[in-house]
Amino acid sequence: MLNHTTSNLSELAAFRADDAVVEMIPNFVLAQPLSLHTTAQAVGPWQAGIPTKVPLWLACHLQTKRLCTLPTPSWLTVNNLAEILDFERQEAILWRDESRLPFSYYQIAQRMSLEPAVQLLLKDLLQVRMDKLRQQFQEMLDEQKQNNINDDEDDDESGNSPPSLVVEITGMGSMEIALLQKTVQQALHDRDRLRRAAQKKSKTVATGEGSRLGGLKETDTDVDRPSSRRRVALRKF
Repeated sequence: MLNHTTSNLSELAAFRADDAVVEMIPNFVLAQPLSLHTTAQAVGPWQAGIPTKVPLWLACHLQTKRLCTLPTPSWLTVNNLAEILDFERQEAILWRDESRLPFSYYQIAQRMSLEPAVQLLLKDLLQVRMDKLRQQFQEMLDEQKQNNINDDEDDDESGNSPPSLVVEITGMGSMEIALLQKTVQQALHDRDRLRRAAQKKSKTVATGEGSRLGGLKETDTDVDRPSSRRRVALRKF
């Protein structure tokens, strides 16, 4: 179940996906192109029965008015999704061909009328991709933790803070980013917090040992003490 923040990120991804370009078939004729604020180029002109590419939000709006039909995209087929799912299960990298799996594939599919087999493949595809990303992210953190063992010593000596972590992953979709964004940010924040705490503890231990050694130096023998502080046995007359 998604938490409130993750749900907001998913809703934001769905809102941005409304600008994705899809193909619709108009039921009317419009010779004059339309200028939209959401697109750099005008859409149209439109001829009845001839497929036209428009933003997703406009196609869904016209469909509700029964002014067009919204056919299922060519990539939303059982054969295409099954092939991509097999790839995701076998390969370590993510699928990168956006012509067969667009960036907002999951949000676009939610606006379409799909058969049950396609819906099941979409759920499996999202789950496999999410599991792969989580595993890759965990392996990346473990590898960096191993590499930072020696870097921590150099940072302590130089006094410089560790460099920021930059992660570049190719092939992620908008839904995967929305679902992983909060988790990844929290994980990186916890990692940095624990690292700072470990460095602070090591400095405290080192300071304590230095103070203890300094105390031993101050506790000298009677011979090393100044004459005014030496203990002298007084003679009784």
